[in-house]
This record gives sequence, C-alpha cells and structure tokens, in this order.
Amino acid sequence: MLVPFYQMTQAAEAVSAIFRAGIVPSALEFMERDAIDWTLQYKCFGDLGINDELKLIYVIEVDGNYQEVLFAEAEKIVQVVEAYAIDEVLYADTEEQKNKLWKLRRNVAEAVKQNTVYKEEDTVVPRYELPVLLKGIKEIGKKYGFVPFVTDMPEMGIYM
Repeated sequence: MLVPFYQMTQAAEAVSAIFRAGIVPSALEFMERDAIDWTLQYKCFGDLGINDELKLIYVIEVDGNYQEVLFAEAEKIVQVVEAYAIDEVLYADTEEQKNKLWKLRRNVAEAVKQNTVYKEEDTVVPRYELPVLLKGIKEIGKKYGFVPFVTDMPEMGIYM
C-alpha cells in the first residue's frame, strides 16, 4: 500500500502508532517529496497522480499465508493512519503494481545522487524519536542551505 502524508511530522508519528497498534509490517519505507519527484524524472515513471501538497509517502507491505489476515492488517494500518493528515491510500492490487512501487523505491538513491550532494549515513533512533530527528535534519539543512535527505533508518525497517 502507498500512504501519502501532508505533514512530515505526522508521518513520522504514524510509524510508532502503527507499531503500538500491534502491527509489524514486513516493510515500511518512506520517501520524501523531492525523492519521489526526482525518482519519477530519473527513471521516467510518469506521473503517479500524487498530490503536489504531499510531503512524504510510505510504502507499506504486510505478508503472511492467509489473505483475510493480510486484509485485516492492511485495514488496521489504514485505521491508524487516518488519524493523521493523509490523502487516499492506494493499494497495489496486482503483482505489476506492487513491482512498480518497489522499483520506484529502489531507484531513490540513484535519483538523489543525480540531484544533490549525497552522503549516506546510518542513523539510529527509537521510533518515537523519529519526528525529532526529521525536524532536526530539516533545520540543519535549512541553516546551511542544503536540501537534507533522510536515508537509512534500519532499526525501524525504514529505508530511504
């Protein structure tokens, strides 16, 4: 599923909320707006129809052996994220749609390297501190005139 957020802080808070709800997705990865746009241009994906006001999207995947369990987990995730300022949640209904989302995600690093000074760092914070981390990164970038780009956060299973 693709979950688009209008506010980065709320998106960061949603990560902890999903886990607090007892859901452990097999993947939960996010992409900032610039990364999305750069990647769409870099690999000529075309327009995904993402609202220009959106700041960040999550690609969330659940897995298991029973379709009804997967649907229940996906619905529970939607119930959690609906407490935040989000746009319509999109579901990959086919293998082709799922692969397109993951292809977009896999090409982020190369697209970012084409558009910014890129330094990959491994940052580890507790999930509940993610909003503080993102805010701090943005403030530092603004102070020094950089467009900061959040990369790996493996302790949460979130990779940028």
